[in-house]
Amino acid sequence: MSAMRYRQPELQERLASEYVLGTLHGRARQRFEHLLAEIPELADRVAAWQARLEPLDEELAPVTPPAEVWGGIEAHLGAAAPRRWRRLTLLATAATVVVALVSILLYRQLLQPQHLLVVTDEHAQPIWVVQASNEKRLKIKTLKSMAMPENKVCVLWFEWPDGHVQPVGVLSDDPGERVMSLPSMDRRDPMRATVAVSIEQGPRPPPQPRGEIVFRGRWIEL
Repeated sequence: MSAMRYRQPELQERLASEYVLGTLHGRARQRFEHLLAEIPELADRVAAWQARLEPLDEELAPVTPPAEVWGGIEAHLGAAAPRRWRRLTLLATAATVVVALVSILLYRQLLQPQHLLVVTDEHAQPIWVVQASNEKRLKIKTLKSMAMPENKVCVLWFEWPDGHVQPVGVLSDDPGERVMSLPSMDRRDPMRATVAVSIEQGPRPPPQPRGEIVFRGRWIEL
C-alpha cells in the first residue's frame, strides 16, 4: 500500500476509528502508529475519535454475570458437594476447578461476536451508539436529546449491495438505552449491510426511505 493512499480522508477516518476502538491489530496497528508521526491529519483524526468516544467510557457500567452463569457453575459442580474439605490438596483442586468453570462459562456467555456503530451528526458528534451481539436484536443508546421537528422521526435502515433496503425501526429522541428487535430479513445478514439514518414523517417508518438520508456507516467488528 503506497503512502499516498493514507492521504485519503475516508481511509484515514476508518483507520483512526479502528485504532481508537482497539480493532486494529498486529502489523497494521504498528504501521499506523508509525504513520501518526508522519501524517499530522491522522493524529488529528485519532484525537477527534477519542473525544467522540470519551463519553461512552464514562457511562459504561460494570458487567454482572447473569444468573444462568452461576446456575451453570452449580450444575457443573453438583448440588451434593461436601461442605468441608478434609485435605488441603482437595481444597486447592476444587478452587482450580471453580476458577476454570467460571472462566469457561463467562467466556461462552460474554465473548460473542460484537458489532458496533456510532451514528454521528453533521458536526461529527456521536448521537446514537448501536451494538449488535446477534442477529435478532440491537442495543441502542441515545447519548443526547434530539430536537426533532413535529411529526418527524429518525429511522434506522439496512442497505445491502444489491439495492435491497430494510427499515429497522425508529430511533429514540430521548437519552437512554433501549433494545430494538430486528424484523425478518429473508436470510440476509444485517452485519453485511450499510447502516443508514433518514428523517421521515412519523410515527412509523415507511417501507422505503422518503426523507433525507442524514447518515451512512458500516459496522465495526470488535
